[in-house]
Parts: sequence; C-alpha cells; structure tokens
Amino acid sequence: MKNKCTVIQIDGFRGILIVGFLLLCAGAGFIIFPAWCCQHGWNFIAGFVDGMPVMELKHGAILWVIIALISYVTLFGKLKVSFVSAKEDTSFRRNYVSDPELLEELEKKIRERLQSTDISDNEELKK
Repeated sequence: MKNKCTVIQIDGFRGILIVGFLLLCAGAGFIIFPAWCCQHGWNFIAGFVDGMPVMELKHGAILWVIIALISYVTLFGKLKVSFVSAKEDTSFRRNYVSDPELLEELEKKIRERLQSTDISDNEELKK
C-alpha cells in the first residue's frame, strides 16, 4: 500500500521565514485585500449619500466576513435553520406538587414571604 501523503519538512530559520511569509501572503490575499476593497467600495458610495458614515479597514474586514458568510450559507446550503415551538416539559412540576398538603404548605410559605417582604426596605434593590 502506497502512502500518498506528502510530508513537508521545515528546516531551520529559513523554513520558518518561508512558512511565515506564506501565512502572511494568505492572510493578505484572503482577508486584508477583500477588506480593503469593501472599505473603499463603501466609502465611494458614502461620498454620494449624505450622512452615510465612512469605514476604516477593520469595518471593511467585518463587512467582508458578513459577505463571505452569507455567500457560504446561500451557495453551499449546509446550514439549516428551523423554527419550531418547543413543548414545555412540566412533568417535574406535576410530580413535585401532586401532594395537596405539600401544595398548600408551599402556597402558605409564599404568601407569608410576600407579606413580610416590603420592596422599599429591600437592600438589594437599592444597590
């Protein structure tokens, strides 16, 4: 069985510089240049519209990320979003208050606590 993998060896400082240069070029080509294009395209349009803000490079990068994500989702369609109402699970409540005596005791404690608590005297609300 032949191994079809290619192993790239980085030898010494020169290899590290080459890898750094390649990563820098990839970042410039796929992030900085499209962000620069988005920034200048936006600022060109902003010159014709009163009150439209101008962009810096970081804003162009954010716009590029938004455009890239929308393109990815619409072209490849692997992201599925569905809106379904979840059924409320109340089984724990039914088991907890199934005893009528326990329910009356809990209601009594709640009433007592509500009557003894005055909102104006509550120190947590004043903070």
